[in-house]
Amino acid sequence: MRSMKIRKVYTAGGDLDMNVSTQSSILKTGLIRIADSGNTKNIRRLNFRGGEASNNVVFTLYNEGGTSIWTKTAEIPSSGNLSMRVSARAELVQLKVEVTSADDYSIERLAIEVD
Repeated sequence: MRSMKIRKVYTAGGDLDMNVSTQSSILKTGLIRIADSGNTKNIRRLNFRGGEASNNVVFTLYNEGGTSIWTKTAEIPSSGNLSMRVSARAELVQLKVEVTSADDYSIERLAIEVD
């Protein structure tokens, strides 16, 4: 059986606290190592919690060269939880989260599941 790891990218109250009240807000992480040097791992899912129902959020993953390897636009459900299939390979990734038309928007948690 394959082992799966979950890398927590963000939790509310941390150094990247994102509470915004502008028309468009962007959170962009630094490079996150998900595999040993010279290897790649499969990114299975991106898990998100936060926001207000019906807000649109654009998630983009970039590889170490700055090339977009996955993009998804999603509407936040009433539960505030999203779990999105990614299915991309990388050694290092950078995550960008863009929220449009948000009032007092907050991200509570971001996590990347890798194999």
